[in-house]
Amino acid sequence: MPSKGKGRRAASRQAGLKSRRKRRKGGGQVFEAAPTVSTRAEREEDSKPAASSASAPVAQPVRAPRAATRSSRAAQAAAAEAAAAQPYLAKELLRIGVVTGIIMVILAAVTVVLG
Repeated sequence: MPSKGKGRRAASRQAGLKSRRKRRKGGGQVFEAAPTVSTRAEREEDSKPAASSASAPVAQPVRAPRAATRSSRAAQAAAAEAAAAQPYLAKELLRIGVVTGIIMVILAAVTVVLG
C-alpha cells in the first residue's frame, strides 16, 4: 500500500513552487516613456516682440521624437533576467548556423555537379 506522506510532501512542494513563481512575477510590466511634444517653441513665440509677429509667418521645423537613450534600472534588470532565462540560446543558434552552413555547402555542390 502506498504511503500517504509521499504524496502530501510532493503536493506541498509543488504548491510552494507555485507560490514562489507568483511572488516573482509581481513586478508587473515595465513601459518606457513615450516621447513628448516640446512647448519650448510656443514659449519662444510668446516672448518675441509684436513687430516680428506682423511679418510673414515662419514655418516651424518638425522635430522627430528622440529615442529613449537611458533605460531604467527595472528595464535593465528585466533584460538581464530575460537573458538569464534562456541559457541555451547561444548554443542553439550556433547549432542552427552549423546545420545551415552544411546545407548551403551541399546545395552549392549539387548546383555545380548538375549545372
